[in-house]
Amino acid sequence: SAQVPPAATAAITPAPAVGGVIAHIQRRGDVRVPCGAWMGKVGSRAWIEGFSILPDDTIPANEIEYQAVLGQGWFSPWVEGGSYCGSRGMALPLLGLRVHLRGEAAEKFTCRLTATFVDGSRVGPVEDIAAMSDDLAPLEAFMVEITPRAPQPEDAGKAVADTREVLELLDATDTPATETGPVAERPRSTRRKKPPAKATASGPAPVETPPRASDAGMPPRKTAAAKDGTRKRNARKNATTETDPASLTPDEIHPGRGRKAPGSRVALLKARRKATARRRD
Repeated sequence: SAQVPPAATAAITPAPAVGGVIAHIQRRGDVRVPCGAWMGKVGSRAWIEGFSILPDDTIPANEIEYQAVLGQGWFSPWVEGGSYCGSRGMALPLLGLRVHLRGEAAEKFTCRLTATFVDGSRVGPVEDIAAMSDDLAPLEAFMVEITPRAPQPEDAGKAVADTREVLELLDATDTPATETGPVAERPRSTRRKKPPAKATASGPAPVETPPRASDAGMPPRKTAAAKDGTRKRNARKNATTETDPASLTPDEIHPGRGRKAPGSRVALLKARRKATARRRD
């Protein structure tokens, strides 16, 4: 648990049963204001060293408690209404405060807290949380507002349940948008449709194909692919019988630069092989 400085614990003393807020302000001393008014002057840059809160007779002193902020994560103990929390004349500023209602007072009233700090920052109104600046600047002024809660009717829960039941019933009985109005019929066409082709027992009626040229007694035409194949075969046949390798001379077998050997390439290669074989023999 967080430790409390001696100055803060020593100053927690009972205060006289006087309604309102009492605080000790730097260079001013003790000041008293009623609940709902500002304690301290906004913009004065004079910090508050301690305070006590005692509401009116509508809230008992034991149903309100508060504590002071002494540092980051460092709080004074909780004290009940009318008790002083903080220090006097020791130049120990408070860094914030927290006020909390309990018991029947928490059910009937709300307590909101607004605070300003010497660095110019402002927090609130907040409820049941500590009012403190982000930079942990000293507390300059604060205001405690205690107001009655809005009355809640006893049958509010039953009314909500009845409303939910009615909505569910409406959703269940609601018809789709497509069934709410009559559907317009499309006008019938006066144009007669052709009767479908009669189907045989084995399936749909066969589709007639035009007779081929061979069925009419005419010779079939050669396609472009057939013509191309015939042309290639004739070219290979002519290449093999075009030139006799034995009739070629050495100059024709090995022509000089710029000259072209007669005959096909196949015949020229055969002639070169024969000439090489003769030289070896």
